[in-house]
Amino acid sequence: MANQRTCSLAHLSSAPSRQSGFTLVECLIILAIAAVMIMIVLPLYGNTAANAEIERFFDQFEEDFLYAQQLAIAESRRVEIRFFTNVPQYLIRYYAGKNIVLRPLPQGMTLETNLVNHTLMLNRRGHVSQGGKVFFYYEQGNKRHRKTFTFQIASGRIQGSP
Repeated sequence: MANQRTCSLAHLSSAPSRQSGFTLVECLIILAIAAVMIMIVLPLYGNTAANAEIERFFDQFEEDFLYAQQLAIAESRRVEIRFFTNVPQYLIRYYAGKNIVLRPLPQGMTLETNLVNHTLMLNRRGHVSQGGKVFFYYEQGNKRHRKTFTFQIASGRIQGSP
């Protein structure tokens, strides 16, 4: 019985190895290729968080405008949106009354307007009393961008353009 074990062990050790798999060099080559691909793709998506914040801000701005319109109509009161060029923010409030929303701009964003007193007035029907434009300036990557919002007189419409 001891002879049989010895024979079977000898048989296993002298048999050629038929294991399949990848060598260490092959695995390292695959990892190097994957790392190069990641390094190429990563800069393309590096600013996605900043871009998402800017897009969220513009969506919020449009929602705030619609909210101001709804307040003007629902409460039959004039509502104003005041833009501050020295402090990066805007304010929605009842005309000569209570503040409703004070919204800061994202970091690094500035604004300019061609509105009288930098104020957009909505009448009791939610229409813009005086038309004009608001220009938002911001950076994406290494480029400076401008987004313009146009408010049409006697209309409840807002148009955003890049």
